[in-house]
Amino acid sequence: MARGFTLLETLIALVIASITALVLLQSIMAVARGTSGVDAALARALESEFSHSATADALAGSVADYLDAPGVFAGTAQTLAGATRRPVLAPHGTPAEFALELRSAARGTVLVYSEGGREIEAMRFEAAEAEFRYAYRSTGALYAGEPPAVLETWPPDAHYDRSHVYFRPPPELVMVVDGEGRTLWAVAVKGGAEAPLRGSDLDDIL
Repeated sequence: MARGFTLLETLIALVIASITALVLLQSIMAVARGTSGVDAALARALESEFSHSATADALAGSVADYLDAPGVFAGTAQTLAGATRRPVLAPHGTPAEFALELRSAARGTVLVYSEGGREIEAMRFEAAEAEFRYAYRSTGALYAGEPPAVLETWPPDAHYDRSHVYFRPPPELVMVVDGEGRTLWAVAVKGGAEAPLRGSDLDDIL
């Protein structure tokens, strides 16, 4: 005669099945949390890399501008501003005004990019004391084969190429250095040495 399961055996089987399901559910949740954490870390890394490369590209695209224009390139040890053909937040091609600022943070220094009233954190440096430096070669130094001059401000106060009477070109190289003068970040500026055409220039031509 066939014998069925007793109530005790059925309860034991249900308990074992419940424990197995709970273990499986916890494992699946742990994997999901791990995957979510990896995705979030990857997204942060991609965002950081985009901000870094976009900021470098904007700085490299700096252009000369007229001395009376708001986009004329000027810089100190903590801030710089100018005009770029490669803006981060506006369409490329038409020069847009931008600025970079080094701000003290809890752990190091933050480089902040601003354009059109908006700001983004471009990158972080571990150095507590970080400053901009500007390098260029005057026409005389270029022909003499002398190394570039490195300055704390832009434009230079002395030994500057005075042929730029109406407009100011950006420096050839912008660097961020730590308190000991070691280079943390450097961008070669590709902008030309001539100011772009303005509306008044086109009126004179046409």
